[in-house]
Amino acid sequence: DGEESYASLSERPSPSDMEIRRDIGRTFPKAFDEEAQEALFRVLRAVSNRLEDIGYCQGMNFIAGVFMRVFSREDEDLVYQCVISILLRHGMNQYFGDRFPKLRLTALQFDVLVEAFFPNLS
Repeated sequence: DGEESYASLSERPSPSDMEIRRDIGRTFPKAFDEEAQEALFRVLRAVSNRLEDIGYCQGMNFIAGVFMRVFSREDEDLVYQCVISILLRHGMNQYFGDRFPKLRLTALQFDVLVEAFFPNLS
């Protein structure tokens, strides 16, 4: 289908490499050893290269980190596929896009629900 492989996406330098490096040390630091952090780096680099319009945004590290903990660092390609799936198929990429369109909508929906069901809190 013309999509670049995980291996090539994870090996190609990304404009976000420095940001990713900064954030992986903060991602479940007690759970990830150096090898796991490197695996997480490769997954996030591949995501950044695949989603060129968004790149990498802080917060993606925890999405990938959860999948890394559920599976393992040996299943990097699977972790990558899960992150891409949740971002693209389920629309979470809109939480990270320019001006965070889905985040704004979600916050508005939350405010309306709080006001409707918990008026004393609003």
